[in-house]
Amino acid sequence: LDVYWLKVSKISTLLIIETVPEDSAQYECVAINSAGEARCEAECIVQAPSSRAPAKAPPKSPADQAPTVIQPLSDQTMKEGQPVLFKCKISGKPVPQVQWLKGDQPIKPSKYFQMGKEGDVYTLRISEVFPEDEGVYKCVATSPGGQVILSGALSVLAPDSQEVAPTLARMADVTVPEGSPAQFRTQVSGKPTATVQWFREGVLIPQSPDFQMITEGNNVLLLIASTYEEDSGTFTCKATNSAGQAQVSAKLIVKSKN
Repeated sequence: LDVYWLKVSKISTLLIIETVPEDSAQYECVAINSAGEARCEAECIVQAPSSRAPAKAPPKSPADQAPTVIQPLSDQTMKEGQPVLFKCKISGKPVPQVQWLKGDQPIKPSKYFQMGKEGDVYTLRISEVFPEDEGVYKCVATSPGGQVILSGALSVLAPDSQEVAPTLARMADVTVPEGSPAQFRTQVSGKPTATVQWFREGVLIPQSPDFQMITEGNNVLLLIASTYEEDSGTFTCKATNSAGQAQVSAKLIVKSKN
């Protein structure tokens, strides 16, 4: 027994969706408030049908036309995270009812899936596509005159990588007299910004007053305050980020004063 109560203004209604003989009974409505209560009743008598004829589809009107495809759906290939639009053009008399499906599953309107209609043009817009959105999309147009089904496949490509491995410009050898300052300079690029380290003969150089590491935009420098003959060797700049690493080396030659 499917029963619904409806209240419109001061009128209350009991609605029985589909009656059967077993629903025959005395029905009572009781209204209660703080001042008391009131009742009314009525009898419902359900008569069994003499015979139940099978339901028949409404006859077609001579003017009914099956939907006609003017512009079919096209396959779409789009990068992940981008919007995509499926569009088709269908005419018919009367105007067909259109439903969109992914595979065999109906698509519900949402902020990601928007269905549109302008004249005979029907659209499905996906605001942002992901790999799980790949598949065959269908537009089903139905009218009393018939039905047509249009299909279009969606392929989703991986997005372009946003990361770039670092690169370092060539670094020149340096020759200085003992006791003089020395400087190594190079340029670094990459995304995200790379971490830069300096080495002498493969040993990491810590930041100190004698060895200063400076970064100015893309320029990176190693400043040696005062050189000694034992500082001679190969100096290496190494740049590292999540996409990779790069390194460049140059020699320091310290000439003895003697």
